[in-house]
Amino acid sequence: MARPAAPAGAAVGIASVENQRQHCRATGPVRSRAVLPASRASGGRPCRDERANGNGIAGTPANRPRAVAAGIAGVCRRRFDLWRCVEICPPRAADPPHGVRLRGGEMNSFVTEHDNGFHWQRANEQVRVVPWGKNGVRVRVTKEAAFRDLPQGLLPTPPPATGQVTLTDNDVTLVNGTLTVNLAGRFGQLTFRRTRDGKELLKERHKTTAEYLARTFIPEGGTWKIEQRFFADDAEKLYGLGQRQHCYLNQKGCVLDLMHRNTEVSIPFLVSNKGYGFLWNHPGLGRVELGRNDTRWVAEAAHQLDYYVVAEDTPAEILRRYAEVTGFPSEFPEWAAGFWQCKLRYKTQKELLEVAREYHRRKLPVSVMVI
Repeated sequence: MARPAAPAGAAVGIASVENQRQHCRATGPVRSRAVLPASRASGGRPCRDERANGNGIAGTPANRPRAVAAGIAGVCRRRFDLWRCVEICPPRAADPPHGVRLRGGEMNSFVTEHDNGFHWQRANEQVRVVPWGKNGVRVRVTKEAAFRDLPQGLLPTPPPATGQVTLTDNDVTLVNGTLTVNLAGRFGQLTFRRTRDGKELLKERHKTTAEYLARTFIPEGGTWKIEQRFFADDAEKLYGLGQRQHCYLNQKGCVLDLMHRNTEVSIPFLVSNKGYGFLWNHPGLGRVELGRNDTRWVAEAAHQLDYYVVAEDTPAEILRRYAEVTGFPSEFPEWAAGFWQCKLRYKTQKELLEVAREYHRRKLPVSVMVI
């Protein structure tokens, strides 16, 4: 496309434009801030960078030679503002993003290696997956500026682990022993597999047609209500979750509050017959729904999503890995293995002593009297 001819009497301006080009080559482009006051002085329309930059700090006549400013004022007219902006000082190319953009992901989503694992970011969401002890990983997700080191269920320092990260154009994969984690797709969908045969153990459930994501953050009073969804397996059996007052050993199909009650102790850890363990690493109030169509974990008030997954062949090995990352219990005292006498209440001290003396009279050993 032919360049428009400069107006008559613009020889000084063109010479000054050439000086400006040389200045740009020496100091680097400044997004043509020098033309901004000129366009206003000549009555022209503000150019693109003038609208974006406001008052053109670096390019005001006070910061440029007067001859340059005067020359530009003579040349710059409404029809030539945009051409001068681009031609005199072409915009500096954006700095390359820190990380790799996966194919199929959004323009602002990138993944990098981090602590033997990987870190994925999309808009204001950050996902970090790192090896955590033998055959396990820790997954954290936040929509805040940075992750928080909160006093939760995991030990501050995990057992040593070495992960192997593989980055391709389509996904990122982390392998830690028997567990393989894969992140792919527009929303960074996580899939957990057994390393030796690729068997799927756990997979996040995104459902764009129903307009919900696997990871949901709802701001509430300075914290977030967080929901995490996984695909459900009808044939899966799930054990654990602490001490519950219902008649089910297999928790599949149950909806349980993650809170302590009288006679109920909530421990948000599950063991699956598919060969994995899952710890919801959040000490606050919440809920777990082990449905036929979805598995959903809910934290009512949290700063970040945090959970731990481990893959092993037997429940005993899963429990050992769980103890390694949360801490082993103290040795069971011998006295606690004896008989415990307990009732709802004793009205008086005399009543309590009478019960204890009766055990002694009958020569029945009692280890504990629960008051």
